[in-house]
Amino acid sequence: MQNSNLKCPTCEGKLGEERTAIEVAHAFLLGTKYSSPMKLNLTEHGVIKPIEMGCYGVGISRLIAASVEVLSSTKQLRWPIAIAPFRVAVLPPKVVVKP
Repeated sequence: MQNSNLKCPTCEGKLGEERTAIEVAHAFLLGTKYSSPMKLNLTEHGVIKPIEMGCYGVGISRLIAASVEVLSSTKQLRWPIAIAPFRVAVLPPKVVVKP
């Protein structure tokens, strides 16, 4: 879907595209939890202080949920074969019990 508000200043004003995305990974800020015990320091303007750390990780549960969400429809639950819990699952029709 084109959006006239998305203009790249370095691309001569060409429009960008708006797309749907799913976050499956993110950055974890660790602070000085590991750098302080390891005495991993940085000298900045004559002041010695522990290095601020971070890491990037893929969330396994998010990856599974995103895979199923992308492949499935409102009537079908589809798994990528590489992570599917079963090759074949036979499910009986849903029975609606009326009170």
